[in-house]
Amino acid sequence: MLRKFSFITLLCILCFVTVTDAQIIDWKTYTSVGTIRDMAISGETIWGASSGGAVTMQRGDAVLTQITNTEGLSQNDVAAVAIDPNGAIWFGLQNGILNRYQPSTGQWLEIDHYQDEIIYDMHILNDSLFLALDFGVSLFNTLDVEVKDNFQNLGQTGTIKKIAAISIYSHANKLWVATDEGVAVAPLDPGVNLQSPVIWTTYKSQDGLNANKINAISSLKDTIYAATSNGVYKLENSSWTPAGFSQKEVNAIVRLQTPEAVDQLVALVEGSTVALLNTSNTWATITPAQTKITALETGDDGSLWIARQDLGLLEYDFAEKDWQLTEANAPKSSNFNALTIDSKGRLWAASRSVNTLAGGIQMFDGVQWTYFARPELNSNDYRSILEDHEGNIWAGSWGGGVAIIQEVDGVFKFTNLDTTNDVLSPFQPGNYVIAPAIAQDQFNNIWILNSQAINLRRVAVRTPNNEFAYFSVIDGILNTPLTAISPDQRGWVWLGLENRGIQIIKYGGTLFDSSDDNFTSGLVESEGLYSNNITALAEDESGVMWIGTDKGLNLWFASEPDKAFEAPVTAIGIDPVDNKWIGTPNGVTILRAQGEVIADYTIQNSNLVSPNVQAFAFDEKNTYAWIGTDRGLSRSVFPFPRENLAQVTGYPNPFEVNRENKFFINFLTEDATVNIFTASGKHVKKIPPNGSAQVTWNGADSKGSFVASGVYVFVATTVDGNSTTGKVVVIRP
Repeated sequence: MLRKFSFITLLCILCFVTVTDAQIIDWKTYTSVGTIRDMAISGETIWGASSGGAVTMQRGDAVLTQITNTEGLSQNDVAAVAIDPNGAIWFGLQNGILNRYQPSTGQWLEIDHYQDEIIYDMHILNDSLFLALDFGVSLFNTLDVEVKDNFQNLGQTGTIKKIAAISIYSHANKLWVATDEGVAVAPLDPGVNLQSPVIWTTYKSQDGLNANKINAISSLKDTIYAATSNGVYKLENSSWTPAGFSQKEVNAIVRLQTPEAVDQLVALVEGSTVALLNTSNTWATITPAQTKITALETGDDGSLWIARQDLGLLEYDFAEKDWQLTEANAPKSSNFNALTIDSKGRLWAASRSVNTLAGGIQMFDGVQWTYFARPELNSNDYRSILEDHEGNIWAGSWGGGVAIIQEVDGVFKFTNLDTTNDVLSPFQPGNYVIAPAIAQDQFNNIWILNSQAINLRRVAVRTPNNEFAYFSVIDGILNTPLTAISPDQRGWVWLGLENRGIQIIKYGGTLFDSSDDNFTSGLVESEGLYSNNITALAEDESGVMWIGTDKGLNLWFASEPDKAFEAPVTAIGIDPVDNKWIGTPNGVTILRAQGEVIADYTIQNSNLVSPNVQAFAFDEKNTYAWIGTDRGLSRSVFPFPRENLAQVTGYPNPFEVNRENKFFINFLTEDATVNIFTASGKHVKKIPPNGSAQVTWNGADSKGSFVASGVYVFVATTVDGNSTTGKVVVIRP
């Protein structure tokens, strides 16, 4: 335990609240292209639906543009895309929300009729939008913007049963539906009631369709083909027969009209093989082969397109017999586990590898993304990152030890610290080195958590002289997985433990003399911690240590831990003016330097890309706050105090006065006072400085009465007499 220090209470209890005094402005989302699940083509424009938002490109431009929640999408996980006859783009989101985008006007519309359902596919037929859903098929009218009907049983009689519709296709005035039980087809003649089971014809294994799942349907010369979990089948004389790729998963099948006006079929097999059904009724593989293909589409002009996971769109050049790739200038991974800003103002990110999705180290210079992974690095799963005093980037991984990236004359060089020369230890015999957290102290030593090291040296320290010191279980480090590390201003080193609270290394400033080492100080739940499972540590400028646990946020200054709030903490960041940014599974809570709540941001009240916040970084020069999450990166402008009043702005303008709205005056110096005047010069309100770069006006005068409509002037003045002015149009309903 920590003992015998006078305790100063800095904070009593704070709770999550709605946005209060401070406003983050100008949100921007960055995600990886991820998995492009669907494509739609209209003339020279290609649209894609991906797990990282939407993508679009113009043929010939070789520029793949991303569209995310900060450009208008309701959220960034898009399942399907379709284009109606009026040129509107329809996006079906994974949460069941529909978005309609009008490229001609830039307007977006959100439709929540299918919220919480699963959208698998969308098919446009005139003004009808057919949706393949987890319960069946829905008919939506794109002109009236309303649901016309839902069809569930799809030919099954008896009790209503949810049958997942996977894909929809129309041909010869019939609607074909691929399901997880077979194929269902119904006529589209006027007056036909698709609610009636007898209208639908169903095909299953007894009809020759020997597959557990139907993935897609297409046609060639009036013959219907189905892509299934057991190859391709074709329908002839009411019976299905195998048509290639038996015992292989065929993911998609589409019709292609080649430039020579020859109709063919194209199939995507096992996510890696693209094959053409040629005029001799045999399949020919298109080379060169590709991997991780996630979508297949053709254009009316005979163009052939595929999408590759984490990469982009590829068009097949029939003349050159090769694929032409268009990549997005975007992150390779949407998982941002740790962030840092280097001395050149570039953002670096450590990214975890989740399932089959990419991880590694990513760098953004404000224009271009650069990605580092194997073979230069030992791992594609990185958990922590920092810049050392010499400008080198250090990143701790799960399994590959520590990577050091050094830039020499614009060229990056890589060093990996692992079991080589016994620098770090694996957690079991082999080369799998777990180094989840790293930190730099005031003496420029780099502290490395070598968690679960088999040789029991759980903490390694690299000095500026490139010497290594170690602290082991034998010395006194608790024999449990280590989760977090933070050197403090006293020269102590705080360790976060899994299920055993806090342990502190007091080494007396002598790394290579163990005689004065002390490992007896620490904190546990019985002494006031919310939990013994430590998730994050950060010391602020005042020397207060902020402790994140899986149950709440604690702070420690001199004696015993105080409790801040009860909610799981996933990350802690300290910004340039000592505000505390607390990440949780629900968003971000920002505390002033003194501890009071500034604001709480969620995906409901902001454009935060995901509620599960994992990391923070702060660019003081550009006033950017970077927020890393499990589904992307959010960049916002947070008005840190400025050195002068040159950038002072106010918004919204015009400002509609009511009890909820506020007028924000940003980019002030921390000592600036703001006065509000009428256009004729009458004083309305004085707003004193609050130590931040932002103050608010609720539209009331000094007596608390709302002002009349008109033009008002705000004047910001510093203590040394410098001032600047701005105007705002006030609307009083």
